[in-house]
Amino acid sequence: ANNLHLLRRWNLAEVNAQELQSLLKSDITAPHLCEDYNLGKCNNPEGCVKMHLCAGEVMRTCVKCELNHDIKDPQCTRLLHQAHVKQERTKKEWRNYLKRKCKENVEDILKQKGEWKEPQAPSQEQGAQGYGKASLDQR
Repeated sequence: ANNLHLLRRWNLAEVNAQELQSLLKSDITAPHLCEDYNLGKCNNPEGCVKMHLCAGEVMRTCVKCELNHDIKDPQCTRLLHQAHVKQERTKKEWRNYLKRKCKENVEDILKQKGEWKEPQAPSQEQGAQGYGKASLDQR
């Protein structure tokens, strides 16, 4: 009853509870990146509840490594789907989404790997440099 006036205000009073829950939950919780995977020691690759995706790729600091750089990888896609994360994004949108939703997780991983660099405003010189594998950058 307390929220009914808010639902009416936003023209959502007629939306059923399941649809409303889906609207509210969508894109709020993203699975974290797997620290163990990024450190080369995940013991449960098939059943892991964290995404097996290179943290350096998310931050555009990976030069060349053997980790997964594809957010469309079946393991990542399954976890994002289970978390009700909208899948229709370009590679650039995925990177921005993951930077925002998994910021602390990504920073922790890169610090553990000794690869963390404080973000800086891009200079003209940095803008001309390549970032290794083209993966999340495509599109």
